[in-house]
Amino acid sequence: MTKFYRVGTQADLVRLAHARGWIEGVTGAEETDELFPVPYVDAGSSGMLPAASVQTAPSYRLRIPSAFVHGRNLSLFIEDGVYPGGFAHSYMPSTDWQWVSQTHVRYDLSSPQTVAQPAEMLGIVSHWGHFFVDALDRLLDREAVARSTHPLLIGDADYFKLKPALNEHGVVPQVAELMRYLRIPMDFARLTVLSKTANYAASDLLIATLPTIKPAISSAAMREVRRCAFQACGVEAGTHMSTIFVGRHDVKKRFLIGQSEFSDHLDKVHGGKTIFP
Repeated sequence: MTKFYRVGTQADLVRLAHARGWIEGVTGAEETDELFPVPYVDAGSSGMLPAASVQTAPSYRLRIPSAFVHGRNLSLFIEDGVYPGGFAHSYMPSTDWQWVSQTHVRYDLSSPQTVAQPAEMLGIVSHWGHFFVDALDRLLDREAVARSTHPLLIGDADYFKLKPALNEHGVVPQVAELMRYLRIPMDFARLTVLSKTANYAASDLLIATLPTIKPAISSAAMREVRRCAFQACGVEAGTHMSTIFVGRHDVKKRFLIGQSEFSDHLDKVHGGKTIFP
């Protein structure tokens, strides 16, 4: 049946969960990180990226008794609203919806598939950038990951047309490597891929809201990634390190113009080392 749904934010979802008694716990606190201006050069032009601030909010662990998960963007249809789920930072309106106003959509949720219960929303692991902003914080709650054995819901393995590069669990290799590097206690077989062409009925759905308010990587997550990197390399934080340039090759887009010249300059002038993961 086609119904009308109000489009809400992650904060709206938290307010609904508070009113319904769905909040199981909360971690973190509100904080603001100031980002200094950064100079840039882009195709012959140059300038300064302005100063900005990244706001961090508490993360709420929710247990939602009934919801529909939209495979196209992992949004959650709950009661009369639709909220961000797996794409919690870069909320992507679906092309399947019909917008009837700036705040409401019309959509038919009939014939949904079902997912095992309980299940937990993880997000996007088939794309490097989305993993950092949409899934990393959830995985870094290692105790919660280790305590549970239920399925973790992830996006369509071919959402970004990267399917040939993904492993058998629908994970881009760099993400799988980093998950092992961070010693996250998780069986990859728990990952449950949701097709972008289907909707899913979920009962007893678990989801941890993400702490950053704007599209950004939370400072706490980056500090933990850095700590694990230092630990794996046997280096104490603050130790002087040499210059390392992480290059890109064998890519069809977002390649670096002048990469060889830049790498040669780092080597000759700064004693830098270039690596290609």
